[in-house]
Amino acid sequence: METYMNHTYEVKVVEGKFDFYLFFNQVERFGRNLSLSLKEINALRLLTEEVVVNHLMKHSNNITLTIIYRRPMDDDLADSIEEKDIKVMFDYDGERYNLFSADDVDDLSFILIKCLTQSEVFYYDEQNHLAIEMRQEKI
Repeated sequence: METYMNHTYEVKVVEGKFDFYLFFNQVERFGRNLSLSLKEINALRLLTEEVVVNHLMKHSNNITLTIIYRRPMDDDLADSIEEKDIKVMFDYDGERYNLFSADDVDDLSFILIKCLTQSEVFYYDEQNHLAIEMRQEKI
């Protein structure tokens, strides 16, 4: 049985206030501490910018974003690309909203995110919950 270790980073957007540059620096620091590649860090930046700034902030003033990096504790398995993944969780208030089913989303960066990730959206207890999984072999 394989044992995994989760590393998390969380940031909140409250009342629509979001320090974009500070957030990018913190994401980069989080990624470097976990030995993520520059390509993976940039993919995280693109994903979070596209989802939070270009979509969710239009529908909610309160967003909690959590990045979860999961990797095996076994060093031999940790080097395997297929065994690691990055999940980004977005929790936001407001009416039920699934940005992946929105008809007005047609920009190229968002289409790439839809194609290169797996996502799950559900609405529970008056909160929207969006989970996006970035498999490293697709980054």
